[in-house]
Amino acid sequence: MSLTDALLNDLSDTSDLELEGLDDQESSNFESNSLSAQPHTVRYTINDLLTLSDLGTVQSIKEMCPLLNKAILLDKRLDELHEDVGENNRLSANEQDLLSQANGMISKIFSNFSVLNAFVKGKYESVWPDLYSIVKNPLAYIRLIMGVKFDIKSFKEKVTSGDLDFLTKDQIMSLTMSNNFLIRMGQSKIPDTHIQRLILEACDIQLQINQIQQKFRSFVTDRAQKISPNLAALVGSTVAAQLLSVTSLETLSCTPACNLSSLGKSSISSEGFIYNSDIVKSVPEDFRKQALRQVCAKVVLASRIDLNASRTNTLDDSIGTRWKQEIQERLEKMMLPPENVRVKPLPVPINQKSKKRGGRKFRKMRERMKMSEVEKAQNKIAFGQQEVTRTDAFGEEIGLGMLGKESVRDIGIVRGVQLSKGTREKLTAFAKGEEQPSGNDSRLAKLL
Repeated sequence: MSLTDALLNDLSDTSDLELEGLDDQESSNFESNSLSAQPHTVRYTINDLLTLSDLGTVQSIKEMCPLLNKAILLDKRLDELHEDVGENNRLSANEQDLLSQANGMISKIFSNFSVLNAFVKGKYESVWPDLYSIVKNPLAYIRLIMGVKFDIKSFKEKVTSGDLDFLTKDQIMSLTMSNNFLIRMGQSKIPDTHIQRLILEACDIQLQINQIQQKFRSFVTDRAQKISPNLAALVGSTVAAQLLSVTSLETLSCTPACNLSSLGKSSISSEGFIYNSDIVKSVPEDFRKQALRQVCAKVVLASRIDLNASRTNTLDDSIGTRWKQEIQERLEKMMLPPENVRVKPLPVPINQKSKKRGGRKFRKMRERMKMSEVEKAQNKIAFGQQEVTRTDAFGEEIGLGMLGKESVRDIGIVRGVQLSKGTREKLTAFAKGEEQPSGNDSRLAKLL
């Protein structure tokens, strides 16, 4: 035996002795640590499909979508449920529970459907890049992938056999051109078998989700029309079912109208159930607030009428239909542009001399305000002669008319300056040379 073998035997003996010397608690800790060191499987959610770089760790998409199993169980409960509502058109406790669960499941199923559709679109784009731009309907897109799969050469055979009748003629023509181009250029890239299996599984799940979602919607709308026909006629069957799934008909009839607009708001959507009704969505955004107030006020009244009618077995949707028409008429009148105010024409003038007041006061005023001879001459122009102009302080050219041809003395009487009696006597004495004017009198003398 060599020296190396002897040392190894000694080390193995000491390790065995150390393990034997461990007590029960330490040995259990040692075993737990060894078990924790073993690799464990990672559980992914449906949203991880869009962020995972390596899909080799994903074995099945159904395991990532637990909501699908809940929806299938709820679907079976709907099948077992009796078709009618029951006596007095009231919901039983089981139906009320199913209505609430189905209404809440619709939005969650739609979110999973969107995630799966984005996953299929991203992975199938290498096979047929132009497919999603031509077939924009998600259901038609999925059914086309399930029909063609990953053999794009079989597209023509599927079209001739009638398996793709859900496509329009324009879509078939565009897809045929795109298919021929891909085959001729060889640009189609087929993914590996694992990715192919995940894509087909995601398409199958989407078809199941769509079928279950349609069944939930039909159940919800059918129950709403039977329970509250006036409410369903006013806001639609879907919105009425959403309101009834949150609150009962009795609670809805006692709720103030100002609180109804907040029903259905969440962190995801800031819009309530009534805001998404057809009568509110049909008007422009500037008038939706007023439309929402009018609809909420009528929703309370409609729920009270339906509650009273359910007790007397006289359900009818005539009042809800009439209120919906009245709200639509008011909204249409509100959205009309303002009427053009007609400009009233002036009356035809009467050709008769207007009456003028007389008297000394008005005669003096007309003498002061009448047009002077200088202004009259400025308004006249000599025939065949160029008018003399001048430029004022603002740079505008002003015509002088006859003032440029004749002097002020030749024109005639200029509007006189108004002088008081005392000033006129002083000026007369100054003209005779009797006294020397001063101040304003000297300026008036120069002006005259």
